Amino acid sequence: MISNNNCIDIDTHKELSLAEKRQSEKRVQKILQAFSAFINPFEVEDGLVSLASGIKVQEDVADDLLAVEKTGKRLFESFVEDRLKEKTVEFHKPLERNKTKTFASLRKVVTVKKDMNVVKIKAQRNLFGQLLVLSQEHSVDLQKVLQYPLTPTPWSLASSDGLPLKTNKATLLHKLTPDNSLMFEDYAKTKTNTVYIVDGNALLQTLSAIPNTFGEVAKLTFSSLPQAACVHFVTDTYIEDSIKGCERLRRGSSEDNAYLLRGSETTVPRRWKSFLSCVDNKRSLIRFLLKEWESNEYAKKLRNKEIFFVCEERCTLLYSDTDEFTTAVPCLDLYSSQEEADTRIILHCQYASRQPNCETIVVRSPDTEVFLLFLSFSETIGKTLIFYTGCGNNRRQINVSQIAKTLSKQMCDALLGVHAFTGCDTTSCFGGQGKLKALKFLQKEEDPRILFSRFGTSAAVSSNDCLVLESFVCKLYGKTSCTSVNKVRYDIVRQRFKGKKGTISCSGGIDLCQMPPCSQVLSLHISRANFQTLIWRNAVCQNPSIPKTRG
Repeated sequence: MISNNNCIDIDTHKELSLAEKRQSEKRVQKILQAFSAFINPFEVEDGLVSLASGIKVQEDVADDLLAVEKTGKRLFESFVEDRLKEKTVEFHKPLERNKTKTFASLRKVVTVKKDMNVVKIKAQRNLFGQLLVLSQEHSVDLQKVLQYPLTPTPWSLASSDGLPLKTNKATLLHKLTPDNSLMFEDYAKTKTNTVYIVDGNALLQTLSAIPNTFGEVAKLTFSSLPQAACVHFVTDTYIEDSIKGCERLRRGSSEDNAYLLRGSETTVPRRWKSFLSCVDNKRSLIRFLLKEWESNEYAKKLRNKEIFFVCEERCTLLYSDTDEFTTAVPCLDLYSSQEEADTRIILHCQYASRQPNCETIVVRSPDTEVFLLFLSFSETIGKTLIFYTGCGNNRRQINVSQIAKTLSKQMCDALLGVHAFTGCDTTSCFGGQGKLKALKFLQKEEDPRILFSRFGTSAAVSSNDCLVLESFVCKLYGKTSCTSVNKVRYDIVRQRFKGKKGTISCSGGIDLCQMPPCSQVLSLHISRANFQTLIWRNAVCQNPSIPKTRG
């Protein structure tokens, strides 16, 4: 950490100076932000994963990568034996290429037919050198070529294995809560009539010192709940053809890890994170927790306490009037077809706000989406809203109601739209373009603010709104006077490869992820971001009418 000592010894190395320490601290924080934006390699329990997309590599690729040292040693010994000792192979004979599979093997491949032949096209980040040569030798209209994606996956929005590009979602949260006066440690403990709403899936992920049996896991989870009279334990519902399919794949969701949870004495798998990566395991665990907490064994723990337990589409109220029997009754007002706990939390907030003597609602969740949903629905809920986030020494309680009062209702609604558009769990970010730049334009210009405030209010996006969004993307890439992403792509290429006297020079390459997507790809991204925002806008509906996903 940075020292407070401003005295500089003339014998001290320059790297130990206060200024250099500040720079080193900034670099460390950037690395930590990169981990949070992608995936922390130190939290991966088994196997190898791509840091960019988080997807787990296939076994054959992992085997080759993990055995690379042994392979190199074997090839070296073979070289010495054949060419130096036995001399059965000529010393200068070219070496055969070692066909070891690497992370490059994960690149998305598209198969196309050309003249009755099957051709495989792999994703490549830099192919403009070849394009420029072809455009000059064969009179190719480069401006027209750049109206197409050019690769199997659009590099400006996706990684080489076809998964969406990720960004640091918490950027907006940190930017909107810079003032420590808006943060209250243990705020809710000083207030009576407080309702706690907990993201159950997030709580399960943060459990440490996992016990040996699932019965003990149920007790540990219960003891981890807030010590309050009313607690809502909200979990996800897992459905097929979900918009979260890509994100679950990135997090390692696999049916191969399915575990048979027979009862309270069932032994807990040693790899807890790997166990939770399987959808069937999470579904079985949540059902098991409800069954355990419904038992009379928990009657004493539930005395003078109410727990609203969400299990799939149902919600059950658990309480006990005595120390002997537990009462479990369905809460029909909280039955819902919503998939994500993020949106269902808002439904529970609205329900809690209608109850008598409810003054403060505290939500425990690590997700930025919940914070932004809080801002958007703060006026609708009408109670003091506290967002409890972070872990360890970084825990803090943010008064969202106070922040919402400093922003306009239009701005609070627009933040949801711009968050989905610039990258969230289910949508891609724009390569190299962070959320702060988008927030800056949102604060300065009225047109995008109006558009994003109504973004997701209907299933379709009008052609006029698409033009405004295309102009917004051009601004993100520094072309404030341009309204066409196709023209921005062409201008970037011309500027990058501009030679002497107006000619085109092919001295280097250009990274495709540093260019905006073409208009065709952008149109698909707009539709996906609008669909996600539509789900968020309907957070207070028990059974929202959401169209089926199509990819």
